[in-house]
Amino acid sequence: MAAGRLRVYLGAAPGAGKTYSMLAEAVRRHERGTRVVVAGVDAHGLPRTEELLAALDLVTPADLDPVLDLGPEVVGVDDLARHLDLVLALLDRGVDVISTVNVFELASLADVGATILGGPPVAEVPDSVLYAAEQVELVDITPEAWERRRAHGNVDADRPPGLDADALAALRELALRWVAEWAHRRVPLDREPAEVVAVAITGAPGNGDLIRRAARMAQRRHAQLVGVHVRTSRAVAESPALASLRDLLLAVGAEYHEVYGDDPADALLAFAAEAGATQLVIGEGAGSVWQQLRDGSIVNDVLQRAGRIDVHVVGPGAGGTRSLGRTRAAAVTGSLLPQGGRPSPLSGRRRVAGYVVGLAGVPLVTVADLVVAGPDTIDSAAPVLLLAVVTAAAMLGGRRPAILSALVASLSTSYFFTAPRYQLAFATASDVLDGLVFVLVALAVGTVVSRLAEREDVARRARADAELLARVAAGVPSDRAALMDLLADLRLALDLAGLAVLVAEGDDSWSTVAAAGAAAPTRPGDGLSVPLDANAVLVASGEIAAERRPVLFAVAQQLAGDLERRRLAEEATQVTVAAETERLRTAILRAVSHDFRTPLASIKAASSSLLEPDVDWPPEVRDRFVRTIDDKADHLDRMVANLLDLSRLEAGGIEQRLRPVGFDEVLPHVLAGVDLPASGRLHLGALDELPPVTADPTMLERVLANIVGNALDHTPPGSDVQLEGTAVGGRVLLRVVDHGPGIPATRRSDVLLPFHRLDDGGGGAGLGLAVANGFVDAMGGELQLTDTPGGGLTVTVVLPAAA
Repeated sequence: MAAGRLRVYLGAAPGAGKTYSMLAEAVRRHERGTRVVVAGVDAHGLPRTEELLAALDLVTPADLDPVLDLGPEVVGVDDLARHLDLVLALLDRGVDVISTVNVFELASLADVGATILGGPPVAEVPDSVLYAAEQVELVDITPEAWERRRAHGNVDADRPPGLDADALAALRELALRWVAEWAHRRVPLDREPAEVVAVAITGAPGNGDLIRRAARMAQRRHAQLVGVHVRTSRAVAESPALASLRDLLLAVGAEYHEVYGDDPADALLAFAAEAGATQLVIGEGAGSVWQQLRDGSIVNDVLQRAGRIDVHVVGPGAGGTRSLGRTRAAAVTGSLLPQGGRPSPLSGRRRVAGYVVGLAGVPLVTVADLVVAGPDTIDSAAPVLLLAVVTAAAMLGGRRPAILSALVASLSTSYFFTAPRYQLAFATASDVLDGLVFVLVALAVGTVVSRLAEREDVARRARADAELLARVAAGVPSDRAALMDLLADLRLALDLAGLAVLVAEGDDSWSTVAAAGAAAPTRPGDGLSVPLDANAVLVASGEIAAERRPVLFAVAQQLAGDLERRRLAEEATQVTVAAETERLRTAILRAVSHDFRTPLASIKAASSSLLEPDVDWPPEVRDRFVRTIDDKADHLDRMVANLLDLSRLEAGGIEQRLRPVGFDEVLPHVLAGVDLPASGRLHLGALDELPPVTADPTMLERVLANIVGNALDHTPPGSDVQLEGTAVGGRVLLRVVDHGPGIPATRRSDVLLPFHRLDDGGGGAGLGLAVANGFVDAMGGELQLTDTPGGGLTVTVVLPAAA
């Protein structure tokens, strides 16, 4: 039995609209005839949710047997984390499932969610479950919209206590990034070598956070995650903590391995080399296996022997990650000292301002103090003023201007404001302490400023990525100008040299659909290429950091889906056009073979009878034959005219010449063209009192002739047809009223289509009202069909009155 398909609606938090989206999809499938059952859904008193639930079969509590007893094809299960066992059981039995999940309930993000919300989730969902899903759809909502929804009572009361607008903004970024990572897995890059991230676990407290951090690192690098535990000869039996960590590794989609060796560093590095790992994540905390890890000796051993493997040392608890690269003299990320080669988060203008304030402020303050206090007086306030200058330099330019100004201020203090004066001598501990104070204050303030600038830069990038991903999630624009705007925004967000969507033209040539940047690529080999379909690729030129690639892949995934939807829409349109063309062809053949044959047979019979040499027909019979020939010829003429008019309408070849037209101009031609078998059957109202209308006179004549002729054909003997009109506001309403059988309300839209008749017994091809409706629409009017009081049909032609 084939496994069922899983579709998951993922949102940032309760109140994003996941349950409503899931129920709306369930209702849509139910209306298409699919047997749908929902389980585990609590409407929380929300009216719109209760309205959707009313259309479906609800099973409460959400147990497997009651659900299967209803024989569902699709089951909607709310809250995947709480009902994971039910969902997996249904999938195993081949039942499709639609479910919902909050991003902080994913195993790899549970620790981050707990930090944001102030507590862990009630239950977790392994990331591997969503990676195996056929569809993961993001249900996105802005914090402002969520606040309005909460104010209106549309957010249930079971939300986490720490959930507010700020928390939602952070969770929203997590959701957008996770979905981007999921999308990347659907657009693999064969040309990009696969990375492996290895994480060392010991069973020590905090290893759960270590695994989750390593999982997020692997997601950002689109790498495979493997967990390794080194078991030494001193190791005891496996602890329950290690077993739970192994389960967590499996939940985040990683593999678990054990290696043996009394030298943990050698065993780790040997495993990493064998597994092809390019990244190794270890923790500073220690467990019973690695007793020396507390002193950092194993960390140092790993760093000294790592070679070309990047080593990431994660501190205990919520501390930062120290990343040590391929060089042996690697700097530790997050240290107080500035890192060579690492771009400053502060702008160049701010750094220059810091240097100017520090290098110019210290001499200015020194000179000003000497002038005010006198060259022979040591002013005790001078060091404080110099410290203020150092602080200002640090706040403006960060660490480097601060350190430089601190050194200059320390020298100035020692030379001008410390006895013996005018000598560079640190004679006492107080002198040394003054210099250290300057440097430490500069380091502390500069570090805080740099960290704040870094966080601001990260937040700005995250906000830009979130906005861009939200824009892409809303749909890729179809027109070229809007697509180029999107590519331009993406290029700026990712700091790329160029970006382009290319389509293969054959013979190894490519055409550009849309591009952004002066160095936009023109061939897939000009940069990083992401395939969109068999013939189109998204190409990015320039350096792009690994952690920024998910945004590019998310846009590519959306573009690929959009191209596929357009292709399917074009195919559906072609199929529809082909079907409609075939229907019209069949209808025309029917009209020619049946509706034309009847009047032709009558003409042939009457003419053959008249030409019969052996029969001497009485005059009245000969007149009847002649009238039959004349009537049927007129009937054929009207049918041919309607067919020609219909072909013009279908081909869009109608060229209307609108001008003011009075009814006295067209009525004579209308009356001359219709069959009036009995005088007095058509009664005209006071049409000469109506204002002129804006119309094409030829079209208006054909419209009235078709409608009046149709009314006379369907009105029984002894009944009249009225042609009357009224002016209402800026419109003229012309009514043709008959007392025939009428048309049922459910069939009125059908008779306005070509070749549609109420039955097959009458004459005509079913074109008169269709042509009239097409002409009226072309003139900017409207054709209305209503019941005649007492029985019959009233056809109203509504046209704008001439100005």
